Order: sequence, then C-alpha cells, then structure tokens
Amino acid sequence: MVRAQRDPEAWYEQGSILSYCGKEDVALRLIGGAIAHNYCATAALKADPLLVRIRGTPEFNQLVSASADCQKRFLAQ
Repeated sequence: MVRAQRDPEAWYEQGSILSYCGKEDVALRLIGGAIAHNYCATAALKADPLLVRIRGTPEFNQLVSASADCQKRFLAQ
C-alpha cells in the first residue's frame, strides 16, 4: 500500500500514475496527502504529463494552491 510508505514522494508518484489511468479521485487524495506531508511539488504539478486528466479541475487547482503554500512555509523557515 502506498500510504504505508513514509516518503510522500511515493504518494505523489503513485497518484500521478493513477490519474493517468483514470482513477482521478484516488489520485487527488494521494497527491493531496503528499502535499500535506510537505512534498511541495508545485513545478511538478504544473508540468507532469501524467496529470493531464485532472489538470484544470477545481480540485487540482486547490492542490496547486496548497503546494504553493507549502513552498512558502518551507522558504520562510
């Protein structure tokens, strides 16, 4: 199970693959979990070709915003 992994990068990677395979709900949850655990992947979210199915949805835009906030918190430390 992906969530058993300690590294949130694995959650992001699995989420992007699931997004490409049409499993958008699970993908959004995994990527959101990765961001919540400090995987601030704003550039990847914007460029990852596997996320084409969810890019532009309100949920995806929320992930991009959360990731940008994650980066700001990191840079402020």
